[in-house]
Amino acid sequence: MFPDSVNVAGQAFGKTRLNALTPLLWLCLLVLPLCGGLAYLFRSDEQLRNLLVWVFTGLVVFACVAFAYFAITRPQLLQSEDFQLRSQAISLLQQQGTFPVVPASLEGIANPVRDVTRRTLDEE
Repeated sequence: MFPDSVNVAGQAFGKTRLNALTPLLWLCLLVLPLCGGLAYLFRSDEQLRNLLVWVFTGLVVFACVAFAYFAITRPQLLQSEDFQLRSQAISLLQQQGTFPVVPASLEGIANPVRDVTRRTLDEE
């Protein structure tokens, strides 16, 4: 019924992890509005409000520290898996200097969205 939308959703969420921080960013996306809303609702209870604000602040600080840690120690983990695979494919093509490389294949590796769009337009 909705094959294109299901395929796009599967590509966006299900198949690959974008980088090492993606799970932490999803956690922030879910927890931060919840903590902020609950802190606002329970603003009369000072202890609960302060606890929720500390959780809110601590999660943001933890995400920033994790980003800084990965940026300094292992920056390749901040690159998407798709980018890393495409970089490896291009480096393999460069190492095989005698192998004839079609420019269209390099364009497909570098810009897969355009390549997929072109294929779907050609098929129609």
